[in-house]
Amino acid sequence: MTQIRELLMPQPLRELRVKNAYEHFQFIKGAQGVKILAKGLEKALAGLPLFVANKEDELDVLKEESEAQLSKALMAIKKKPEGVYVQASTLGSLEALLEFLKV
Repeated sequence: MTQIRELLMPQPLRELRVKNAYEHFQFIKGAQGVKILAKGLEKALAGLPLFVANKEDELDVLKEESEAQLSKALMAIKKKPEGVYVQASTLGSLEALLEFLKV
């Protein structure tokens, strides 16, 4: 759980590797590629939903929901002592690749 400091999106039709090519936003609607600046994001896992609490009493419910989502995602990944080593940049990509490789 953290407070978002900034929401950044790349400028339209611009090269993403160029530094300072981001626009700052107060809010974003819909499914869009966004860069989130906040403390503690090293604990976040790419590919899982983002929950937003607008009121203090929503925190506990959303925290339970996020823990359930994380548990479900981690249970979908079965590890064995021998086999193929699989690596992906996001959890969704990893799940898709593992599903493809299932025998």
